[in-house]
Order: sequence, then C-alpha cells, then structure tokens
Amino acid sequence: MQLTAVGRSSCNSHTGRGTLFLLQNLVILVAWVLDVRRHADIPWLLHVYRCLQSMIATFSSNRHFGPNHVVILIPVWNDWQSAYLLLQQLREVLAAQDSQFDVLLVDDGSREPLPDVLIDCGWYKVGSVRVLRLRRNLGHQTAIAIGLSYIEQQFDCEAVLIMDGDGEDSPAEALRLVDAMRTQAEPRIIFAERTHRSEGLLFRFGYMTYRIAHRLLTGRRIRFGNFSIIPRSFLSNLVVLPELWVHYAAAVLKSRLPFESIQTRRSRRLAGVSKMNLTALTLHGIRAFSVCSDIVGARVLLFSLICLAECVALIGLVGGLRLFTDYALPGWASTICGLLVLLTLQLVGLAAQFALFVAGSASSTQVLPCRDSVIFMQSILHCNGNGFGATIIAPSRVTAEGPSA
Repeated sequence: MQLTAVGRSSCNSHTGRGTLFLLQNLVILVAWVLDVRRHADIPWLLHVYRCLQSMIATFSSNRHFGPNHVVILIPVWNDWQSAYLLLQQLREVLAAQDSQFDVLLVDDGSREPLPDVLIDCGWYKVGSVRVLRLRRNLGHQTAIAIGLSYIEQQFDCEAVLIMDGDGEDSPAEALRLVDAMRTQAEPRIIFAERTHRSEGLLFRFGYMTYRIAHRLLTGRRIRFGNFSIIPRSFLSNLVVLPELWVHYAAAVLKSRLPFESIQTRRSRRLAGVSKMNLTALTLHGIRAFSVCSDIVGARVLLFSLICLAECVALIGLVGGLRLFTDYALPGWASTICGLLVLLTLQLVGLAAQFALFVAGSASSTQVLPCRDSVIFMQSILHCNGNGFGATIIAPSRVTAEGPSA
C-alpha cells in the first residue's frame, strides 16, 4: 500500500537539487513578470502560478538521496513556538554537516494554528520541512508511529532521528546519535540515555518508580525514551508492530531488534510549560506495561502461585505445631493464616483471568501502523527548503492499491 500514487524518483541527488532550484527560480520569475499577486482576478495566471508551485512540491517530495540522508521526526501538539526555536537550533547545528537532513513535524491534532514564520522561513541545511497533520489528537506515542509509517513509505533515507519538539532533546546530542549509529559494525537502534534530568523532584521520583516497576514486572531495564535514531533497514520491522501504536520504546524492546544507548544530558524546554504531569506519566507507564502484558501476566501469575505455596506451607506449619507439639500458639494465628489463604486465592484467580485475557487478545484484530496510519492523516503541508511557499496534499481515500484523490 502506498500513501500517494507518485512513486520514488531515482535521479541523482545533485541533479535533483539543481532541477529543484531552477524550478523555484522559474516560479519566482513568473510571479514577478506576471505580477500574480496584483492580478489575482485573472484565473489563468493564478492557474499557472499554482501549477508551478505544485510541481515544486511534487518534485521535492520525490527526491532520492544517497546514504547520508537523515529524516528528523518531531511530534508536536500545541507547541509551535518551541518547534520553531528547535528548528532554528537545528539550522545552526546542521550548517557544518555534510549529510542531508529533512524534517517531518507530526501535528497531533493541535488547536493552535501553524505559524506563518514556520512555513515561510528558509532552513538552509534542512532540505525540506513537512507538517503531517492528523485528523485528531492521538497522543505522543501514536503520532510517532504514524510518522514512522509515513517515512517508511515516502522517504528513501539512511536513518530516522526521533526528537521531542520542546527542545529538551538537544540538536548537538542528536548529532552524537547519528555518529554513534554510523560507527556500529551492524545496524543498531541508538537511544539517548539520560544522565541528568531537568524536571522537578516529584517527577523524577515518579519516573524512578516507573523504572523499578518496569524492571520487576517485565524483567527488562528501561532508561530511555523517544530520543533515538533508527536505521532505515529496521523501519519495515517496526511499522508492522501493533505495540508501536501504544509505546515506541517498549515496542523496540519487545521487537528484540538490536539496540544500544549512549549517555546524554537533557536540555531545558525552549518555550512554554511541559504538558507531562504526574497523571500523564502514570498513563505513559501503564502503556509501557500494556505492551508487555503477556510477560506481566505470566510474572504476576507465577508470583501469586509462589505466595499461595508459602501460605499453604505456613498453614501446615501452624497446624503441625498445634497437633504434634505442646507449643502454645496465639488464638489469632489460625485466623490470620485463613485470611492470607483467601487473599492469595483471590490474587491467583485475578492473575489467571488476566493471563487468559492477554492470551485471548493476542488473536484479536490489532492496529497495524503501516496499514492503519493513513486513516488518521488529514493533510501534508510542504514547507519548501528555501522559503518559497507551501502545498497541501490530502490523502482522502485508501484502497488496496493506495489512496485516490
């Protein structure tokens, strides 16, 4: 299934950039000579002008780059000021790099309008900036899944770099992730492991509790989040994982794809206030546990059975002391043992029901990001690399052969 009917171009990257530059300058010349903006009431002039704009956007969206092409995926929800400042930082950091970088901003149903300065500004080393608008707010993790599915089908790139749009993921640290991925002998996903956090004490305590609970319930250590880089060869493996729709980092752990982490420092938010509160953090943790619900169910069931065996052994010990010894036991000892057995049996029953529910849900219909993402895409806004304009492309219908206009 393809998101658009237009296939990928296989032209040389230098020739492609030159042709794109000529097209953009041709449109500028036509707009100046014909003075389109003053003669907006002449339909055929506007038609010529818009057709040339459409050619630029289509050509730009079908460019083929070599091995040094990285796509930066940034989910955004009502935080365009931070995203704009982050793009400015990326422009400064990427200016000295030889690689080609494109940016995909996933608008997760924002109520705030897209600022004009984000559309009209030229980004120099950033080849293009696209805004993928979703039909509704789906959450940070689902926005990442949809963005990865779009990139997997629309970009021929070396890797995908995932960053938060608030600026806490530093562009300088992002380059460290790129360098770490390129130095690997075999393809690996590289995560940023935080050595210093800028949040408050309550948030850090909650995050530590989440990490401990995740280790106990799943047996897996997790010290990283979304900030990471994915080799292109792993995208096709990730976008078929239903768990990717729920929690990106936990889905990577469950996929058993090779990964490593490097230590990084978390920067401070560029603008506004964080939307991650204690409730959101709790929900984020529950989503991570739900990805490994089969392991969690099995571990809780085994723990319940062990508790039941210990209670039975305790009752046997108490009964043996009463029947075969003269040791005086307090009267409440039997009562406590009986209550422990009842509580443990209830725990075993709940754990067994949970395990059976997880086993049954494994065969039910699940969301596949590569198949279902396009349903939630509303439009794609192309912000041209040297600030000329934008074109909106809306995937309206999806068929087995791909969407139709």
